[in-house]
Parts: sequence; C-alpha cells; structure tokens
Amino acid sequence: MATLLGGIFSLFGFILGIYYIIEKLISPDHRVRGIPTLVVLICFMGGIQLMIMGILGEYIARVYKETKQRPLYIIKKLY
Repeated sequence: MATLLGGIFSLFGFILGIYYIIEKLISPDHRVRGIPTLVVLICFMGGIQLMIMGILGEYIARVYKETKQRPLYIIKKLY
C-alpha cells in the first residue's frame, strides 16, 4: 500500500511540476514566487521516500516469511 501511495504522490508532484513550468512559460508574471517549487519538491520527494519504504517493507516481509522455515505444503496424513 505504501508503494502504491508513494507512486501516486510522486506522479502528482511530477504532474504538478510540469503544470507550474507550463504556467510560468505562458504567463511570466507569476502570482506567488517560491511556494509552488516547495510544494512540488515536498510532494515528489515525499512520494519517492514513501515508495522506497514500501519496497523495503515488502522485502522485510518476504525475509520474515522465509526465516520462519515453514514448509511450502502441509502433509495431511503420515503413513
């Protein structure tokens, strides 16, 4: 879930950055200076961090399952 949410935030930050660049090229007299840059950077970098944490969580979960040393199948009956 963290990987998906991180991807969504990163994509949102990337799209927002493209939007602000196009807006700046169309109308050079921008309303607020500096704030859009901070918003884009926080969204994008926060999304990347969340995505990496999700990947690490998946890795740790798989390592934990493997260290339990449970069999891949359960024998119902012993002869």
